[in-house]
Amino acid sequence: MSYLKSVLFIKFDKLKGKSASGWEDLIILKVDAESVLKKIKNKNMSKAFCLMAQGYPEWMVGRMLYKSVDTIKWYVKEIKKLLLFLAS
Repeated sequence: MSYLKSVLFIKFDKLKGKSASGWEDLIILKVDAESVLKKIKNKNMSKAFCLMAQGYPEWMVGRMLYKSVDTIKWYVKEIKKLLLFLAS
């Protein structure tokens, strides 16, 4: 599996014909997602975060990262805690 750190989390093609401010919002979301990735110290957890954001189910992420589904579920739980902490 090849993994790129700068993965598009947002589908930019959904804004065809929309205003420039919509594009700016999407760019800000992408930058925010990358800043969250930098705060995750566990590299497998950040890879799981990227893959889950791209829509892969937990079992498939587990296969891609050679981890159990329970481990991926734990990653998701820990990422949710981190996101709640960052939002407060």
